Amino acid sequence: MLLTAVRRAGDQLVSALHQVHARVSPAELERWKLAVGRAMGALSLELLEPICQENPAVVPKALGGDAPD
Repeated sequence: MLLTAVRRAGDQLVSALHQVHARVSPAELERWKLAVGRAMGALSLELLEPICQENPAVVPKALGGDAPD
């Protein structure tokens, strides 16, 4: 399901950011944080929110809905 894929993508981005944390300079880490934040914002605005608005029955409890997580 697309909703699950979007949530998984966000989790993977955060995980990747944690993995590079100790390997890059503070300035580079800040750049990556901003890039990940923009990507997660786009996932939310362009995919997650429209899916949840158009299909409220599929919204998981973790996102304020009634469907199982």
